Amino acid sequence: MLETIIRLDFLILQGMQKFADPLLDSLMQGITFVGNPLFWIFFAALVYWHGKENESFYIMNLVLFSAAVAGTLKIFVGRMRPSGEMFRVIGADYFSNFSFPSGHAVQIAAAFAYMWRFVRRNTAIIFGILVLAVVFSRIYLGVHYFTDVLAGMIIGFGIGEVNYYFRKKLKHSKFRLTKVEDELLFFAVIGIAFVAILFFRTATFLGVLIGFYAGFFLLKEMGLGAGKQSVRETFRKTILGIAGMGAMAGVLYGFPSVFENSILEFALFTLAGFWISFLCPFLYQKFLKKSVR
Repeated sequence: MLETIIRLDFLILQGMQKFADPLLDSLMQGITFVGNPLFWIFFAALVYWHGKENESFYIMNLVLFSAAVAGTLKIFVGRMRPSGEMFRVIGADYFSNFSFPSGHAVQIAAAFAYMWRFVRRNTAIIFGILVLAVVFSRIYLGVHYFTDVLAGMIIGFGIGEVNYYFRKKLKHSKFRLTKVEDELLFFAVIGIAFVAILFFRTATFLGVLIGFYAGFFLLKEMGLGAGKQSVRETFRKTILGIAGMGAMAGVLYGFPSVFENSILEFALFTLAGFWISFLCPFLYQKFLKKSVR
């Protein structure tokens, strides 16, 4: 049975790569990024600066849960990615050398399963097509087999449904650590974040998650949630947020030798997560918001 599955995986991968074309290569490399955790972290940041902190929290949970589940299964199964000697492999996956399940498929499927309820029907259809495009790109680029992405989609749909379930259960939560149930939620999230390190080759992106959650709960504890805000306020806060992220990226890439120290790199990424959820909205509300009235 296992040999049959492996043979089928090989045939499907070889068949899909017969469509190889330089233009299609570029298109697939762009599409595949939509399944990257970094894409969804940035998307969660935009939602957060839009004044929808709670919704951003649940989107970030999708990144966290997808990383934790996919990472654990990757280590447990230990299936290596398609060999460059046998297949046409374009690029490499930064996060893990293991193949099963596809983390990108888990991530994009989880996002779809959770978010399709909150968008219009036409948008949901386009989103569904995008899910298929991402999983197709993972096979086309030679970084995954068919069963990797199939399993990833199934797992991702489950994660999205679980995330929606928790959203309903926590509908009336204020996310304040002075409440016992919210305190337990905080420690549960941080615990899962440490499991997520299995998915990442380095701890840098784990730092973003930890920084984000720490800032989110701190903002709620201080009662500084944005609430309703105008389009102008959203625009200004977003510009501030992107400028801060750009400055940190500039420091990271401008002084690469300094950040060869993994501790400093982890600290910078943690600061980036904290900037998204606390520093940016705090600075805007305390200083910029008053000055622009």
